[in-house]
Amino acid sequence: MKVGSKFTPLSKGVYTLNPQQSEDYNTLLGELLAQQKIPQAIVHLWSVTSTQQKLELTEVEKAQERGFYSLLFLAQALGKQNLSEKLQITVVSNNMQSVTGEEPLSPDKATLLGPVKVIPQEYPNVSCRSIDVVLPPSGSWQEEKLVEQLLIELEVPISEQIIAYRGSSRWLQTFEAVRLGESLEETPRLREEGVYLITGGLGGIGLVLAEYLAKTVKAKLMLTGRSSFPARNEWSDWLATHDETDRVSSKLQKILNLENLGAEVSVIQADVTDFSQMSKALAQIQQQFGQLNGVIHAAGVPGGGLIQRKTHEEVERILAPKIKGTLVLNSLIKDIELDFLVLTSSTAAILGELGQVDYTGANAFLDAIAQHKFYRQKPFTLSINWEAWQKVGMATSTVRPQEIQEHFKDRLQQGILPEEGVKALTRLLGTELSQAVVSSIDFLKLSERYQEQQDTDNKLISQLEKTNSIATTTSSTTAK
Repeated sequence: MKVGSKFTPLSKGVYTLNPQQSEDYNTLLGELLAQQKIPQAIVHLWSVTSTQQKLELTEVEKAQERGFYSLLFLAQALGKQNLSEKLQITVVSNNMQSVTGEEPLSPDKATLLGPVKVIPQEYPNVSCRSIDVVLPPSGSWQEEKLVEQLLIELEVPISEQIIAYRGSSRWLQTFEAVRLGESLEETPRLREEGVYLITGGLGGIGLVLAEYLAKTVKAKLMLTGRSSFPARNEWSDWLATHDETDRVSSKLQKILNLENLGAEVSVIQADVTDFSQMSKALAQIQQQFGQLNGVIHAAGVPGGGLIQRKTHEEVERILAPKIKGTLVLNSLIKDIELDFLVLTSSTAAILGELGQVDYTGANAFLDAIAQHKFYRQKPFTLSINWEAWQKVGMATSTVRPQEIQEHFKDRLQQGILPEEGVKALTRLLGTELSQAVVSSIDFLKLSERYQEQQDTDNKLISQLEKTNSIATTTSSTTAK
C-alpha cells in the first residue's frame, strides 16, 4: 500500500490510497474481500519518516493524516465489513517515544496512540500495538537487525500494547509509583503576585487552579475562554438580573471571590487555537501586567461517540485545543522566560477510554510535547495525566449512554477532590518531572481494572449498536 491521490490498483497486491479519504479504505477492504483475502494482520508504517518533522502546524497536520486519521478510517472501514475474524494491527513509528533521552522526538506522531488504545476497546476482534524505533543508517547491520526484530515481533500474538526498540534492546512502557514529599518551598516555582495565564480558565478545573493561585500568591490572573463573557462593566447588572444557578453568574461569583482573595483578574474571550486572538491576549497581559511568569494550558473539549460514527469534523473539534492550541502557545511564549508551562492531560492518554479515541490521542500529544521540551529545559514543562476530578472537569459533564455511564459512577465517586488536585500541583511544581499521573486510586490497580472492564464494555457496545442507542455527543469548549 502506497500513498497516492486516490485508490488505484497498481499491480497484484499493490495499491495506492489517499490517507485523507475515508472512502478509499472502504474500497480497499471491499477489494480484498472480493478476492477472499481477509486480513489477519495489518502493519501500519506511515508514521515512519526519514526526517524529523518540525513542530509547525502544517507539518503536524500532515502527520495526523498519515497517523491518527488513517488508523481511524481503517477502523471504520473494518467495522463496516462486520468482520468477526481476529485481526492484529501493528503501528510502527520512529522517534515518538522518549526512552534513552538521546533520541530526537516527534510529538506530532503521538496522537496515533489514541486509535492504538481505543480501537481494541470498541472492536472486540481487533488488537493493536505500537512499536517505536529509531532508524539506523540505511544499509547498515543495525538496519538488518531492526528488520529482524520487527519480523519476530509480528509473528508473536499481541500481548503488550506499547513497545520501543532502541538498538538491541526491547523496551516496554511501565509506570512507577512515586510519593512526593513536601517541598522545601511553600509555593515552588510560584512568585508572589506573579502573572499567570490559564487557557480554559473559566472551566471547572481552570477556576479551581485560579483560586489556588489567588490564595497562595495573590496572583495576577489572565483567564481565557472561547465563549463570550460579559464585559466587567456589565457584571453587576448580569448578577442582578440572573439567578445564582445561571452558568455565567456562577463563574462571575467565582471570579469576584478570586479578587476578594487578593488576586487581580482579567477575562479575555480568545480561542486558544486562533493565533491572532491569543497574540492579542498575550499583548494585553504584557501591557496590563508587564510580564508573564507561567502558563497553565487547561483548554479542551470532551470527546464523545464511538469510532464507527465519528466524522473528520467532529474529531478535529476535539484535537484542536490540545494540538493546535499547544502549538499556538508554544509559538507565542518561545521568547518569554517563563517559570513553568503546565499541560493538563488525562489518564485517558495512557488507558484509552471508550468513545474517546480523539481525546485520548489529543492528550497523548500533550504528554509527548512535555517530553520533547524537557530536554530543552526551556521552560520547565510538565504534563499532568489527571484521573477524573469530583465535582468539576470534563468527566462530570461528558455525555455517555446510560448503560456505559453506570461503569463510570464508581470511578467518579473515587475521583480527585479539588483540594487534592491543587495539593498535587504544588508538589509537582517542586519536582523536575516532565510527566506525572495523578490519581486518587492506585493507578496500577486502576490499569488492571480497566483491562478487565473492556470485555464487559465490548458486549455493551454490540448491544447498543444493535439498538442504535450510541450517538456522537457534542458540547462547547470547556476546560479539562
